[in-house]
Amino acid sequence: MRVLHVLHHAYHQPCGYRTRTQYILRHQQALGIDVAVVTSSNDEHIDETAGPLEGWDVARTPDYAGAALPFVREARMMRLLRATVASAIARHRPDVVHAHSPVLVAAPALSAARAAGLPMLYEIRDLWENASVDHGKFSTASIRYRLARRFDTFVMRRAAAVITISESLRQNVIDRQIATVVSVVPNGVDPQQFRPVPTSDSVKARWGLEGKRVLAYVGTFQPYEGLDALLSAVPMLADRVSGVHVLIVGHGPQDERLRRMVREHGLASVVTMAGRLPHTEVHTAYAAADALIYPRASTRTTELTTPLKPLEAMAMGKCVIVSDVKALRELVVDGVTGLSYRAGDRGALIEVCARALEDDALRERVGTAGRTWVLRERPWSKVVARYADIYRSATSR
Repeated sequence: MRVLHVLHHAYHQPCGYRTRTQYILRHQQALGIDVAVVTSSNDEHIDETAGPLEGWDVARTPDYAGAALPFVREARMMRLLRATVASAIARHRPDVVHAHSPVLVAAPALSAARAAGLPMLYEIRDLWENASVDHGKFSTASIRYRLARRFDTFVMRRAAAVITISESLRQNVIDRQIATVVSVVPNGVDPQQFRPVPTSDSVKARWGLEGKRVLAYVGTFQPYEGLDALLSAVPMLADRVSGVHVLIVGHGPQDERLRRMVREHGLASVVTMAGRLPHTEVHTAYAAADALIYPRASTRTTELTTPLKPLEAMAMGKCVIVSDVKALRELVVDGVTGLSYRAGDRGALIEVCARALEDDALRERVGTAGRTWVLRERPWSKVVARYADIYRSATSR
């Protein structure tokens, strides 16, 4: 089986999209699938040394520096990407074209695949229209939103199969009256890389947190991650829990705003902004934490898309605290495999964090149960194996 993956980016700065791509390609190759890759003009911030695609054939679409008018830029970038996909199809002669969201990637992949008489699978990790709303590009009441949603639905209906990363996303697609088969291939975790390490002062010493009760966040700094709400709760949490310290690891568009909050609210003594860590080192941040928190706000994106980082923390046997947005409820059963609280409720956030940090037995119990679930359901090797049947079905029609 030969598969051509068409991606928004691959050598972009580290993020969940890139990490998922890395594990898909690695484990498909282990299954004997011959993979090749095309990336779009959006594959910016290229970092060849840290990229996930060493050893794979990658065709990158040329940069685009033309018009920036709404939809004009997107249309021209799609034209460039279609040409790159068509060239890659001619070169690799794949059995199937596997396009990954957003729709600005899937649409040109669909066009090129159809011209070559090949099935195109559309993997949806997020919805372009929802992400655009969450990033302030347009509102749900705008014509641009309605057009973007219709465009995405148009492509979904013409794909040989649709794949989503969560049950919530799958239901969203089904609700659009899509006749195509919709499967879920969720995010996974590498149980060899993320193994339990006892929390101790020696692992906390990297950040000077010996003797502290460490509540950590590891991930990207998007507006919907709820990190501003977490920081606003820190003074009250510090009054409630002796020796608490919040460790925030990652990067993103909210970085400077969060650092300013720490400065302006005098939180430097109880909050450490550690910056970005390479994915190969991120386990050290999990190891230093007594509990991990993912305080996502309720938005169109967070209700549908599941992040990777909670799974990594769970694989390390950590107590994971999440807001109760729908997608996170697919990962954490409150009181069983983790703890949850009502999204946007600062009092509930403080209460659940205090309970976790003060109760060693509770953290141990939910951490152990979370790791057991992750090892059973979410090793990348098991997750990626789902693609084989989807490919066979798509190519047998």
